[in-house]
Amino acid sequence: MRHRLVPDLAVCLALLLAAALFYADVLLTDAVLLPADNLFRAEPWRHAAGALVPHNDLIGDQVYQNLPWKTFARDEIRAGRIPLWNPYLFAGMPFLAAGQYGALYPLGAVFYLLPVPVAYEWFATLHLALAAIGMFAMLRTLGAGRFGAASGGLAYGFSGFLVVSMIWPQVVGAAVWLPWLILLGELLVRRADSALVSAPPPVGDAGQSANPKPSKSAGPTPPIPPVGGAATGGRPYEGEPAPATGRPASLKGGVPPAPPLVAALGVLIGTQFLAGHLEISFFVVFALTWYVLWRLVSILAGHRPQALLLPTVSDGARHDAAGAAAPLPPTVGFRGGQFPVWRPSPPARVPPSPPARVPPSPP
Repeated sequence: MRHRLVPDLAVCLALLLAAALFYADVLLTDAVLLPADNLFRAEPWRHAAGALVPHNDLIGDQVYQNLPWKTFARDEIRAGRIPLWNPYLFAGMPFLAAGQYGALYPLGAVFYLLPVPVAYEWFATLHLALAAIGMFAMLRTLGAGRFGAASGGLAYGFSGFLVVSMIWPQVVGAAVWLPWLILLGELLVRRADSALVSAPPPVGDAGQSANPKPSKSAGPTPPIPPVGGAATGGRPYEGEPAPATGRPASLKGGVPPAPPLVAALGVLIGTQFLAGHLEISFFVVFALTWYVLWRLVSILAGHRPQALLLPTVSDGARHDAAGAAAPLPPTVGFRGGQFPVWRPSPPARVPPSPPARVPPSPP
Protein backbone atom coordinates (compact mmCIF):
# COMPACT_ATOMS: atom_id res chain seq x y z
CA MET A 1 0.00 0.00 0.00
CA ARG A 2 2.80 2.40 0.92
CA HIS A 3 4.66 2.04 -2.36
CA ARG A 4 1.40 2.85 -4.20
CA LEU A 5 0.67 5.87 -1.96
CA VAL A 6 3.98 7.63 -2.57
CA PRO A 7 3.35 8.33 -6.30
CA ASP A 8 -0.12 9.67 -5.44
CA LEU A 9 1.36 12.03 -2.87
CA ALA A 10 3.89 13.15 -5.47
CA VAL A 11 1.03 14.00 -7.85
CA CYS A 12 -0.71 15.98 -5.09
CA LEU A 13 2.49 17.94 -4.50
CA ALA A 14 2.78 18.60 -8.23
CA LEU A 15 -0.79 19.94 -8.30
CA LEU A 16 0.03 22.24 -5.39
CA LEU A 17 3.10 23.54 -7.23
CA ALA A 18 1.00 24.05 -10.37
CA ALA A 19 -1.40 26.26 -8.41
CA ALA A 20 1.52 28.24 -6.99
CA LEU A 21 3.01 28.71 -10.46
CA PHE A 22 -0.36 29.88 -11.77
CA TYR A 23 -0.30 32.78 -9.28
CA ALA A 24 3.47 33.26 -9.24
CA ASP A 25 3.20 36.79 -10.65
CA VAL A 26 1.45 37.94 -7.46
CA LEU A 27 3.01 35.53 -4.96
CA LEU A 28 6.56 36.54 -5.88
CA THR A 29 6.05 40.27 -6.46
CA ASP A 30 4.45 43.25 -4.74
CA ALA A 31 1.32 42.96 -6.89
CA VAL A 32 -1.97 41.98 -5.32
CA LEU A 33 -4.86 39.91 -6.66
CA LEU A 34 -7.32 42.79 -6.56
CA PRO A 35 -8.94 44.91 -9.31
CA ALA A 36 -7.87 48.04 -7.46
CA ASP A 37 -7.94 50.15 -10.64
CA ASN A 38 -11.75 49.95 -10.53
CA LEU A 39 -11.65 52.40 -7.61
CA PHE A 40 -10.78 55.13 -10.11
CA ARG A 41 -14.34 54.97 -11.41
CA ALA A 42 -15.65 56.52 -8.17
CA GLU A 43 -14.91 59.61 -6.15
CA PRO A 44 -12.58 60.74 -4.67
CA TRP A 45 -10.19 58.63 -6.77
CA ARG A 46 -11.70 59.61 -10.12
CA HIS A 47 -10.14 63.08 -10.16
CA ALA A 48 -6.76 61.72 -9.06
CA ALA A 49 -6.75 59.11 -11.83
CA GLY A 50 -6.83 61.53 -14.73
CA ALA A 51 -7.18 59.54 -17.94
CA LEU A 52 -6.65 56.14 -16.29
CA VAL A 53 -9.23 53.59 -17.46
CA PRO A 54 -9.76 50.30 -15.54
CA HIS A 55 -8.71 47.27 -17.55
CA ASN A 56 -12.02 45.52 -16.69
CA ASP A 57 -14.76 47.52 -15.00
CA LEU A 58 -17.01 44.44 -14.66
CA ILE A 59 -15.05 42.79 -11.83
CA GLY A 60 -15.28 45.51 -9.20
CA ASP A 61 -17.21 43.47 -6.62
CA GLN A 62 -14.03 42.23 -4.98
CA VAL A 63 -12.70 45.69 -4.25
CA TYR A 64 -16.05 47.43 -3.70
CA GLN A 65 -17.59 44.80 -1.40
CA ASN A 66 -15.38 41.92 -0.38
CA LEU A 67 -12.31 43.95 0.54
CA PRO A 68 -14.26 46.19 3.00
CA TRP A 69 -15.96 43.11 4.47
CA LYS A 70 -12.68 41.29 5.11
CA THR A 71 -11.03 44.42 6.45
CA PHE A 72 -13.86 45.08 8.91
CA ALA A 73 -13.89 41.45 10.13
CA ARG A 74 -10.12 41.45 10.56
CA ASP A 75 -10.13 44.73 12.52
CA GLU A 76 -12.93 43.57 14.82
CA ILE A 77 -11.33 40.21 15.59
CA ARG A 78 -7.91 41.75 16.19
CA ALA A 79 -9.58 44.20 18.59
CA GLY A 80 -11.03 41.25 20.52
CA ARG A 81 -14.63 41.81 19.40
CA ILE A 82 -17.01 39.45 17.62
CA PRO A 83 -18.12 41.17 14.38
CA LEU A 84 -21.84 40.95 15.09
CA TRP A 85 -22.80 44.41 13.81
CA ASN A 86 -21.45 46.60 11.02
CA PRO A 87 -22.06 50.24 11.92
CA TYR A 88 -20.51 51.55 8.67
CA LEU A 89 -23.13 50.18 6.26
CA PHE A 90 -26.30 52.28 5.97
CA ALA A 91 -27.46 53.01 9.54
CA GLY A 92 -25.87 49.75 10.70
CA MET A 93 -26.82 46.17 9.92
CA PRO A 94 -26.01 42.60 11.08
CA PHE A 95 -22.64 41.35 9.93
CA LEU A 96 -21.95 37.87 11.32
CA ALA A 97 -25.55 36.71 10.83
CA ALA A 98 -25.51 37.64 7.13
CA GLY A 99 -23.30 34.65 6.31
CA GLN A 100 -22.12 36.00 2.97
CA TYR A 101 -19.11 37.65 4.55
CA GLY A 102 -17.53 34.28 5.39
CA ALA A 103 -16.23 35.50 8.73
CA LEU A 104 -16.32 31.99 10.23
CA TYR A 105 -14.95 30.09 7.23
CA PRO A 106 -11.93 28.15 8.57
CA LEU A 107 -9.66 28.72 5.57
CA GLY A 108 -10.59 32.41 5.65
CA ALA A 109 -8.20 32.69 8.60
CA VAL A 110 -5.56 33.82 6.10
CA PHE A 111 -7.35 37.20 6.05
CA TYR A 112 -6.78 37.54 9.81
CA LEU A 113 -3.14 36.45 9.71
CA LEU A 114 -1.93 38.40 6.68
CA PRO A 115 -2.61 41.90 5.34
CA VAL A 116 -5.99 41.68 3.64
CA PRO A 117 -4.83 42.67 0.12
CA VAL A 118 -2.01 40.10 0.29
CA ALA A 119 -4.27 37.37 1.70
CA TYR A 120 -6.33 37.15 -1.50
CA GLU A 121 -3.50 35.59 -3.50
CA TRP A 122 -2.79 32.97 -0.85
CA PHE A 123 -6.51 32.22 -0.51
CA ALA A 124 -6.78 31.70 -4.28
CA THR A 125 -3.67 29.49 -4.46
CA LEU A 126 -4.80 27.32 -1.56
CA HIS A 127 -8.28 26.77 -3.00
CA LEU A 128 -7.07 26.10 -6.52
CA ALA A 129 -4.79 23.39 -5.12
CA LEU A 130 -7.59 22.00 -2.94
CA ALA A 131 -9.89 21.68 -5.95
CA ALA A 132 -7.27 19.95 -8.10
CA ILE A 133 -6.10 17.56 -5.35
CA GLY A 134 -9.68 16.78 -4.35
CA MET A 135 -10.64 15.82 -7.89
CA PHE A 136 -7.49 13.71 -8.21
CA ALA A 137 -8.27 11.87 -4.97
CA MET A 138 -11.91 11.33 -5.95
CA LEU A 139 -11.02 9.88 -9.35
CA ARG A 140 -8.39 7.61 -7.84
CA THR A 141 -10.99 6.35 -5.36
CA LEU A 142 -13.35 5.61 -8.24
CA GLY A 143 -10.66 3.52 -9.93
CA ALA A 144 -9.12 5.93 -12.45
CA GLY A 145 -5.47 5.57 -13.34
CA ARG A 146 -2.93 7.98 -11.96
CA PHE A 147 -2.48 9.90 -15.23
CA GLY A 148 -6.21 10.14 -15.87
CA ALA A 149 -6.91 11.27 -12.30
CA ALA A 150 -4.16 13.91 -12.50
CA SER A 151 -5.61 15.18 -15.77
CA GLY A 152 -9.04 15.40 -14.16
CA GLY A 153 -7.57 17.30 -11.23
CA LEU A 154 -5.95 19.84 -13.53
CA ALA A 155 -9.15 20.19 -15.56
CA TYR A 156 -11.29 20.88 -12.50
CA GLY A 157 -8.85 22.95 -10.47
CA PHE A 158 -7.96 25.20 -13.40
CA SER A 159 -11.44 25.25 -14.93
CA GLY A 160 -12.80 28.54 -16.20
CA PHE A 161 -15.49 28.58 -13.53
CA LEU A 162 -13.06 28.40 -10.61
CA VAL A 163 -10.45 30.73 -12.08
CA VAL A 164 -12.98 33.43 -12.98
CA SER A 165 -14.80 33.04 -9.65
CA MET A 166 -11.68 33.94 -7.66
CA ILE A 167 -13.01 37.50 -7.55
CA TRP A 168 -15.77 36.09 -5.29
CA PRO A 169 -13.95 34.16 -2.54
CA GLN A 170 -17.23 32.91 -1.08
CA VAL A 171 -18.10 31.15 -4.37
CA VAL A 172 -14.73 29.41 -4.60
CA GLY A 173 -14.77 28.52 -0.91
CA ALA A 174 -17.96 26.51 -1.44
CA ALA A 175 -17.29 24.97 -4.88
CA VAL A 176 -13.86 23.44 -4.21
CA TRP A 177 -15.28 20.94 -1.70
CA LEU A 178 -17.47 19.11 -4.23
CA PRO A 179 -14.94 16.35 -5.15
CA TRP A 180 -14.02 15.84 -1.50
CA LEU A 181 -17.68 15.34 -0.59
CA ILE A 182 -18.22 12.93 -3.49
CA LEU A 183 -15.17 10.97 -2.31
CA LEU A 184 -16.55 10.64 1.23
CA GLY A 185 -19.99 9.77 -0.13
CA GLU A 186 -18.50 6.98 -2.24
CA LEU A 187 -16.66 5.53 0.76
CA LEU A 188 -19.88 5.60 2.81
CA VAL A 189 -21.73 3.81 0.02
CA ARG A 190 -19.09 1.09 0.04
CA ARG A 191 -19.59 0.64 3.77
CA ALA A 192 -23.32 0.27 3.15
CA ASP A 193 -22.57 -2.27 0.41
CA SER A 194 -20.39 -4.27 2.81
CA ALA A 195 -23.10 -4.20 5.50
CA LEU A 196 -25.73 -5.33 3.01
CA VAL A 197 -23.63 -8.32 1.97
CA SER A 198 -22.75 -9.36 5.51
CA ALA A 199 -26.35 -9.13 6.76
CA PRO A 200 -28.13 -12.48 7.28
CA PRO A 201 -30.90 -13.33 4.81
CA PRO A 202 -34.46 -12.50 5.90
CA VAL A 203 -36.40 -15.37 7.46
CA GLY A 204 -40.08 -15.95 6.87
CA ASP A 205 -42.75 -17.09 9.31
CA ALA A 206 -42.07 -20.76 8.69
CA GLY A 207 -38.36 -20.42 9.44
CA GLN A 208 -37.47 -20.57 5.77
CA SER A 209 -35.85 -17.87 3.66
CA ALA A 210 -38.25 -15.09 2.73
CA ASN A 211 -37.25 -15.48 -0.91
CA PRO A 212 -38.97 -18.51 -2.44
CA LYS A 213 -36.87 -21.16 -4.14
CA PRO A 214 -37.19 -21.61 -7.87
CA SER A 215 -39.71 -24.19 -8.91
CA LYS A 216 -38.45 -27.50 -10.23
CA SER A 217 -40.29 -27.00 -13.49
CA ALA A 218 -38.44 -23.80 -14.14
CA GLY A 219 -35.03 -25.44 -14.02
CA PRO A 220 -31.95 -23.91 -12.38
CA THR A 221 -31.90 -20.13 -12.06
CA PRO A 222 -28.74 -18.49 -13.40
CA PRO A 223 -26.81 -16.61 -10.69
CA ILE A 224 -27.19 -12.84 -10.47
CA PRO A 225 -23.84 -11.08 -10.90
CA PRO A 226 -23.18 -9.09 -7.72
CA VAL A 227 -22.60 -5.38 -7.30
CA GLY A 228 -19.81 -3.81 -5.29
CA GLY A 229 -16.28 -4.73 -4.45
CA ALA A 230 -14.63 -8.02 -3.62
CA ALA A 231 -16.99 -8.44 -0.67
CA THR A 232 -19.78 -9.10 -3.15
CA GLY A 233 -17.77 -11.09 -5.64
CA GLY A 234 -17.03 -8.21 -7.98
CA ARG A 235 -13.75 -6.55 -8.81
CA PRO A 236 -12.05 -5.27 -5.62
CA TYR A 237 -12.19 -1.57 -4.89
CA GLU A 238 -9.00 0.47 -4.88
CA GLY A 239 -6.98 -0.62 -1.86
CA GLU A 240 -9.32 -3.48 -0.96
CA PRO A 241 -7.82 -6.91 -0.16
CA ALA A 242 -8.64 -9.79 -2.47
CA PRO A 243 -11.32 -12.19 -1.21
CA ALA A 244 -10.27 -15.45 0.39
CA THR A 245 -11.48 -18.71 -1.06
CA GLY A 246 -14.98 -19.52 0.14
CA ARG A 247 -15.28 -16.40 2.28
CA PRO A 248 -16.37 -12.86 1.33
CA ALA A 249 -13.72 -10.24 1.86
CA SER A 250 -14.29 -7.34 4.21
CA LEU A 251 -14.00 -3.76 3.03
CA LYS A 252 -12.39 -2.75 6.33
CA GLY A 253 -8.97 -3.06 4.81
CA GLY A 254 -9.61 -0.40 2.18
CA VAL A 255 -12.41 1.78 3.60
CA PRO A 256 -12.37 3.60 6.96
CA PRO A 257 -15.10 2.81 9.51
CA ALA A 258 -18.43 4.56 9.07
CA PRO A 259 -18.46 6.95 12.10
CA PRO A 260 -15.27 8.83 11.06
CA LEU A 261 -16.60 9.04 7.49
CA VAL A 262 -19.92 10.46 8.65
CA ALA A 263 -18.14 12.96 10.91
CA ALA A 264 -15.80 14.06 8.11
CA LEU A 265 -18.74 14.43 5.72
CA GLY A 266 -20.62 16.59 8.22
CA VAL A 267 -17.58 18.77 8.86
CA LEU A 268 -17.00 19.39 5.14
CA ILE A 269 -20.67 20.16 4.47
CA GLY A 270 -20.64 22.69 7.31
CA THR A 271 -17.34 24.14 6.13
CA GLN A 272 -18.55 24.83 2.60
CA PHE A 273 -21.71 26.50 3.98
CA LEU A 274 -19.53 28.78 6.12
CA ALA A 275 -17.76 29.95 2.96
CA GLY A 276 -20.65 32.35 2.44
CA HIS A 277 -22.44 31.47 -0.80
CA LEU A 278 -25.66 29.55 -0.17
CA GLU A 279 -26.48 29.03 -3.84
CA ILE A 280 -23.24 27.20 -4.61
CA SER A 281 -23.45 25.33 -1.30
CA PHE A 282 -26.91 23.99 -2.18
CA PHE A 283 -25.68 22.99 -5.65
CA VAL A 284 -22.85 21.03 -4.04
CA VAL A 285 -25.16 19.29 -1.56
CA PHE A 286 -27.68 18.44 -4.31
CA ALA A 287 -24.91 16.91 -6.44
CA LEU A 288 -23.69 14.86 -3.47
CA THR A 289 -27.23 13.69 -2.64
CA TRP A 290 -28.03 12.54 -6.17
CA TYR A 291 -24.70 10.75 -6.51
CA VAL A 292 -25.16 8.82 -3.25
CA LEU A 293 -28.77 7.94 -4.10
CA TRP A 294 -27.75 6.67 -7.54
CA ARG A 295 -25.00 4.52 -6.08
CA LEU A 296 -27.27 3.09 -3.39
CA VAL A 297 -29.99 2.26 -5.90
CA SER A 298 -27.47 0.54 -8.16
CA ILE A 299 -26.20 -1.56 -5.27
CA LEU A 300 -29.67 -2.48 -4.03
CA ALA A 301 -30.73 -3.33 -7.55
CA GLY A 302 -27.79 -5.70 -7.85
CA HIS A 303 -28.53 -7.47 -4.59
CA ARG A 304 -32.31 -7.73 -5.05
CA PRO A 305 -33.02 -7.66 -8.78
CA GLN A 306 -36.43 -9.32 -8.54
CA ALA A 307 -37.66 -6.60 -6.18
CA LEU A 308 -36.38 -3.59 -8.09
CA LEU A 309 -36.01 -4.58 -11.71
CA LEU A 310 -38.31 -7.53 -12.34
CA PRO A 311 -41.46 -7.10 -10.22
CA THR A 312 -43.38 -9.71 -12.24
CA VAL A 313 -40.87 -12.51 -11.74
CA SER A 314 -42.34 -15.57 -10.06
CA ASP A 315 -40.24 -18.28 -8.41
CA GLY A 316 -37.06 -16.58 -9.54
CA ALA A 317 -37.56 -17.06 -13.28
CA ARG A 318 -39.75 -15.87 -16.13
CA HIS A 319 -41.67 -18.35 -18.21
CA ASP A 320 -42.37 -17.97 -21.86
CA ALA A 321 -45.30 -19.45 -23.72
CA ALA A 322 -43.57 -22.82 -24.03
CA GLY A 323 -43.00 -23.07 -20.27
CA ALA A 324 -39.20 -22.98 -20.41
CA ALA A 325 -37.29 -20.64 -18.09
CA ALA A 326 -36.09 -17.52 -19.85
CA PRO A 327 -32.65 -16.32 -18.77
CA LEU A 328 -32.42 -13.52 -16.25
CA PRO A 329 -31.26 -10.16 -17.58
CA PRO A 330 -27.71 -9.75 -18.84
CA THR A 331 -25.43 -7.25 -17.17
CA VAL A 332 -23.39 -4.21 -18.03
CA GLY A 333 -20.17 -3.35 -16.22
CA PHE A 334 -20.01 -0.80 -13.40
CA ARG A 335 -16.56 -0.27 -11.88
CA GLY A 336 -16.72 -2.44 -8.78
CA GLY A 337 -19.04 -5.16 -10.03
CA GLN A 338 -21.97 -5.75 -12.34
CA PHE A 339 -25.23 -3.82 -12.52
CA PRO A 340 -28.14 -5.90 -13.83
CA VAL A 341 -30.15 -4.19 -16.55
CA TRP A 342 -33.29 -5.74 -17.98
CA ARG A 343 -33.40 -6.41 -21.67
CA PRO A 344 -36.22 -8.42 -23.26
CA SER A 345 -35.25 -11.95 -24.15
CA PRO A 346 -35.22 -12.84 -27.84
CA PRO A 347 -38.29 -14.72 -29.01
CA ALA A 348 -38.03 -18.49 -28.81
CA ARG A 349 -37.35 -20.22 -32.08
CA VAL A 350 -40.13 -22.63 -32.99
CA PRO A 351 -39.06 -25.27 -35.56
CA PRO A 352 -41.31 -25.30 -38.60
CA SER A 353 -43.84 -28.12 -38.83
CA PRO A 354 -43.14 -30.73 -41.53
CA PRO A 355 -45.48 -30.49 -44.52
CA ALA A 356 -48.54 -32.71 -44.28
CA ARG A 357 -48.66 -35.62 -46.68
CA VAL A 358 -51.82 -35.71 -48.81
CA PRO A 359 -52.85 -39.25 -49.82
CA PRO A 360 -53.31 -39.72 -53.53
CA SER A 361 -56.86 -39.67 -54.75
CA PRO A 362 -58.32 -43.02 -55.94
CA PRO A 363 -58.51 -43.49 -59.68
